[in-house]
Amino acid sequence: MFKRRIFSFGVFVALLLSIVSCPNLPTSSAEASLSGYWISAFGDGFSISDSNVYTQYDNAAKDVSFAGDIVKKSDENLVDSEGYIVIEITNAGTWGKTVGKFHVIRWKELTDNKCKQACAAKFVGTNDPENDFEAVRDTVELAETELTESNGYFGSYGDYERQ
Repeated sequence: MFKRRIFSFGVFVALLLSIVSCPNLPTSSAEASLSGYWISAFGDGFSISDSNVYTQYDNAAKDVSFAGDIVKKSDENLVDSEGYIVIEITNAGTWGKTVGKFHVIRWKELTDNKCKQACAAKFVGTNDPENDFEAVRDTVELAETELTESNGYFGSYGDYERQ
C-alpha cells in the first residue's frame, strides 16, 4: 500500500514537472499578435500601439492615411488568425476620413510575422453611387453590421510583414 502511494506520488510529480517545463505550450505575446508595425511590399503600412491606437500609413515615411482609437476587437489580444477591429477616427489623415465616425479593419492569415489586412471600402464601378470609399458609420454597431464582406466591403486584402 505504501509503495503504491509512493509510485502514484512519483507519477504525479513527473506529470506536474513535464507540464510546467514544457516549452511548446502556446503563449500570448506581442510576437504572435497583430500589435506592432507592419509594412507591405508597396511601402504602405499600419500599426497598432500598446495604447490601442490604430494608424494606417501611406508609405514607408509613415505619412498618416488615417488613425483612430480602437473601440472594439473581435479578439481582445489580437492573436486570432483572423478578426476585426472597430476604430473611432481621431485623425482624418490624407484619406480624409470623418473624425468621430467609426471604421472597420479586418485581418486574416495572421502568423508571427505576416498577415493579410484590409480597411473597409466598397468599389462597385466607376462613378457608381454605391461606391463607399470613406466607409465610416455613426456608431460602432452600424460599422459592425454594415461594413462587412457580405455587403461588398473588403474586396481585397494586402500582404503585410511585421517590422
